[in-house]
Amino acid sequence: MSQKRYTYATLLSTPEYLQGVKVLYKSLCKYGKLKFPFVCFCSQGLPEHCVEELKWYGIECIQLVSYALKDSTFQEMKSSYSSSNVSHWAYTFDKLFLFGMEQY
Repeated sequence: MSQKRYTYATLLSTPEYLQGVKVLYKSLCKYGKLKFPFVCFCSQGLPEHCVEELKWYGIECIQLVSYALKDSTFQEMKSSYSSSNVSHWAYTFDKLFLFGMEQY
């Protein structure tokens, strides 16, 4: 029987949400609610300085090796969504991808 491993997990897809990830982590630490490891999954294409900043705070980062969608489909969706101010939807499949992470 395999051991269950639990974690607090979040996804960082764009630099605009970097501050939110740090605040979430600090809040969990401050109020003693960090019973499990805190992991930030980072979407492909996220600037390296974001990952380095998270690591500096002690946050474990796992880089997604590809987009949940094929790269060409992702790029097409991202460009069409950006013109209609709903570009955040382009990363929705990355969020759903997290439910398949078998190590947690």
